[in-house]
Amino acid sequence: MQPRIAVLIDAENMAAKHWPRIRGRIETLGNLVICRVFGNFTEQRLAGWLKIAEAEALQPVMQFSGANACDISIAVAAMDMLHQGKLEAMCIVSSDGDFTPLVHRLCSAGIKVHVFGKDKSAASLKRACTSFTSVSQLPPAAAAA
Repeated sequence: MQPRIAVLIDAENMAAKHWPRIRGRIETLGNLVICRVFGNFTEQRLAGWLKIAEAEALQPVMQFSGANACDISIAVAAMDMLHQGKLEAMCIVSSDGDFTPLVHRLCSAGIKVHVFGKDKSAASLKRACTSFTSVSQLPPAAAAA
């Protein structure tokens, strides 16, 4: 049986154009059972994420307030999922080193944590997770059939 995976996307930290390649890699890791994308979707720069959410049934989680609202919301969602005990792995799509303590906590509970970020991601985040994948290293997305 493939591991059940939750994906938590920091839309304010990762461009939507990378999603097809990220999704392709996640699909090799296990069965994607939860996928949430967090952001202030009133911002035009996040419009691509809303299109993807609609097309692929991702769950958008609207965050209106503050610079760290998405980060906190992602951390709360991850801890809720951890305590439900229904997952073997989580993917965090962000380059934000502020997620390092969350990654440590999830790993210490036996959850595999795969992070997808940019080359400039904090070294601490890269070392804390089960695997780190730079979006610049991902192969092109497969063409639609």
